[in-house]
Amino acid sequence: MIPDTEIMDKTSSMGLWTHANEFYLASRVLAQPDNSHLMHPSYYLISHSIELALKAFLRGNGLSLDELKNYKKLGHDLQKLLEKAVSLELELYLTLSQKDEFAISTINEYYKNKELEYIVTGKKSYPKIEFLISFNGKLLNGIRQFCFDRMDHHVQKPDNHPLEPIR
Repeated sequence: MIPDTEIMDKTSSMGLWTHANEFYLASRVLAQPDNSHLMHPSYYLISHSIELALKAFLRGNGLSLDELKNYKKLGHDLQKLLEKAVSLELELYLTLSQKDEFAISTINEYYKNKELEYIVTGKKSYPKIEFLISFNGKLLNGIRQFCFDRMDHHVQKPDNHPLEPIR
């Protein structure tokens, strides 16, 4: 049996970006005014898209899947993901406004604590979904080419992988 660390990693920045874009497109459909009864799914989808887009950028910068999944370091925390992306020069690809940062920090508390997925009672104060959609659109457009250009940057091909010919 091959240890997990030796299995070729196929999760690319391009794959994460594509997945993020699908969640973004779905969130835009749900966020239409005539779908106001679908508020929680709309916020969940846009937040998940932002998470995946930020992870796509980080993946393109060489972060491993273990680093991206590490709950204490990054996990599902949009604020930590954004901070890490900014430390790796995300702002070369888009301009972050105070409104963007406020929207992310506000929705983050609900998203990282799974309150958009499960019923948690109490008063909540969400940012306008339009702010999150706008930020996510800028993010996806800004990092698209980077993610596609760096889709193989993370790949680690171990010697004698069973799916590759042994020479």
